[in-house]
Order: sequence, then structure tokens, then C-alpha cells
Amino acid sequence: MKSSWHLMRSEGSPPRMLPVVNSQHIFSMVGLFLPFLWGTIIARQRDISLMETGLRKKARMLADGQGYFLVLLLLAIASHFVFPVRVVLHPPVTWFGLLIIAAGLLLAFRCRALFLKNRTTMSPYESPVVLVTTGPFRFSRNPAYLAMSVILFGSAVVTGTLAPFVFPVVFIVIIGVLFIPDEERRLEDVFGREYREYRQRVRRWV
Repeated sequence: MKSSWHLMRSEGSPPRMLPVVNSQHIFSMVGLFLPFLWGTIIARQRDISLMETGLRKKARMLADGQGYFLVLLLLAIASHFVFPVRVVLHPPVTWFGLLIIAAGLLLAFRCRALFLKNRTTMSPYESPVVLVTTGPFRFSRNPAYLAMSVILFGSAVVTGTLAPFVFPVVFIVIIGVLFIPDEERRLEDVFGREYREYRQRVRRWV
């Protein structure tokens, strides 16, 4: 991809070359989102033909919270190299990003272990058989999504540049709009009063 470059100087460090943003960069990054948005639409369809059932299954495997997390993580890393924005954090502050990422990974693994222990689904498109309220679910109704947000934030801290900090916010908005409302309605349908009482005790995020 052809692009122009310019010098960027950080205090206490030699100047470095960063690419200038152009429309190709923006369209390429937005283009990565289109399959996920299309997959989300397909995954939510209920009245579909038998031939489309396999397509919906594949869409549900792609366009879930983890799928959006992975593509946003890739975009965050790419934006660090593509977008010529100012450096906002410097070592040793950026090193703390590794600790933040580690905390997010530990939280994610703990959530997964609880789902496996209770033999209930992690898919946002399927109805759970157990309402998990132990471990990190005592403090957040969505600790798995919280873990992904923390990892995205930690990755932004590691890079030290401004653009990657946009992606944790984008992730929270996507999850809050496309996934959590439907998941909460499904949980209330399945568990009724038990879930309503849990929802009153525990916040959605933290």
C-alpha cells in the first residue's frame, strides 16, 4: 500500500517515521468490520430456511463478543503503526500495560473456567442452563466482556499512542448495543425472578 511518511519526535528520543493517514487506510480498517456486522445480522435471524441454517451457525461463530474483540485488537495494533498521532505515554508507564493485559487475561480465563464448570454456554445466541453468580460474577454481570475491554485498554497503554485508546470504547459500545440487551432479556426469560434479583445486586460492568 502506497503512503507518505513524516517525522515524529518524542521527548527524549530520536525522531521516527510515521505514515500519513489517507483514505485507503481508513477504508481498509472499516472494511474489516463489515463481515462482523453482516454476521451479526445473519446470526440474529430466526425465520430462516433449512439451507441457511449452516450459514447462521457460521455467522454465530464469527460475530460474537470474542470475534469483535479480536478484530478490534488487530485494528488497535494496526492503528499504532498506521495513524500518525502523538505519543501520549512513554516508558516506564507503557510497561504497566503488560500488567493490565495480564489482569484481563486472568479474568477471562476465570470466567471461562466457571462456564465450563457449570456446563453452560458462553455464546450470546444460546440460552444458558445455569445462572453463574459466583467468582467475578459477584462484582460484574459481564466480567468476560469486561476482561476483553481491559485487554484492549492494556494494549493501548503498551503502544503509548493515542489511536489505540479509541478501540476499548468502541468495543464497550458494540457490546452494550448489540449483545448485552438481548442476553439480559434471554436470561430474564430463562431464570425470571432469580435473574432480576441478581441484576439489582450487581452492576452491568463494574
